[in-house]
Amino acid sequence: MQATLPQAGAIGVDIHGLDPRSIAPDQAAELRELAYAHKLVVLRGIDLSPPEYIEFARALGRPQIYFQHNYHHPDHPEIFVSSNQPMNGKKVGVAGTGRYWHTDYQFFDEPLPLTMVYPQQLPEGPRQTLYADMQRAFETRVG
Repeated sequence: MQATLPQAGAIGVDIHGLDPRSIAPDQAAELRELAYAHKLVVLRGIDLSPPEYIEFARALGRPQIYFQHNYHHPDHPEIFVSSNQPMNGKKVGVAGTGRYWHTDYQFFDEPLPLTMVYPQQLPEGPRQTLYADMQRAFETRVG
């Protein structure tokens, strides 16, 4: 596993050469530490089935099931679906999560330490998902 670190002032680290299907405990620990240090970890070129995705999540921690059932994947409640594409002819999940600012699960009594996002279909134009370093925003706030 190789990590490409972000440029000064940026967040996110790119990971290359990691197969999430066979992640070792020390690699999972390294990914968690990279996420804590750089706020965002990106694995490119990964193709996982829903069960493989859940197993990868379990290697990193304990997947949480979102409290609103209508956002669940129909076969895997551990997966929160954000999509405007029907699945087997039915609306699944929530379509507009990228239209407004939000932070995942921070309203819970015990906020989650990590969130995983696994895009299945990306738009050809501008993406609607952006990431911000809220720690840096807090530390550099004015007033």
